[in-house]
Amino acid sequence: MASVDPRHAWMRNSAAGLRLQLLLKAPAKHIGSLVRMKTAIRPATLDFMAISQEEINHSVLLLEAQRLSDRLEPYANNNTMFRSSLKRCMVDGRNLAIFGRVLDGLFFVDLTDGSAGLLPIDCETTPQYCNSDLESFAAFHVAFMEAIQPAIITNSGVTERVLMELEAAFRKRDASSMADERSFWSMRLYELSEGFFPLSSEKVELHRSLGIDLCHPW
Repeated sequence: MASVDPRHAWMRNSAAGLRLQLLLKAPAKHIGSLVRMKTAIRPATLDFMAISQEEINHSVLLLEAQRLSDRLEPYANNNTMFRSSLKRCMVDGRNLAIFGRVLDGLFFVDLTDGSAGLLPIDCETTPQYCNSDLESFAAFHVAFMEAIQPAIITNSGVTERVLMELEAAFRKRDASSMADERSFWSMRLYELSEGFFPLSSEKVELHRSLGIDLCHPW
């Protein structure tokens, strides 16, 4: 894992740095809204429809997504939350059921192949692959939460040993999750290794101060 350039370290440890990162990552059409902080920001081109409990009861995948959303642990420092009130979203012909969210996207299960992914809040960005199935997603989430707890308690970074063990466990459980360095869990491990993954509430508080809707689409 590469070390962090000290010239950039300040960006991880200050509200100004986080604000700059958010502005740099935002599409040009959103920058004015981020700067003005006048209205809540939410994706304008994604349409969501509530999935009825009757439909959920007749679908193995939807029932599994609902049950997992009830038992998976939220993580406030990056706004990870799961909702049993599932939402449907059609993206590029894919029938997706949204069962949770994080700061930069919405967790979904593809109702065609059962894979789990992250639909970015920025509609112009390609969905990120998470796992080949929901049970693997749940196992990864639990393992990841357990791995970062000591770092949160001690207010320190995650050790190289923990990162290596976590990556090995991920590859053993669901190798496809680590096949692409741009996949969701590959990026989470990279963020941990570089100190970018939020272990405090600072990043969430910054998003909230910018007027970003942290509960959309619920």
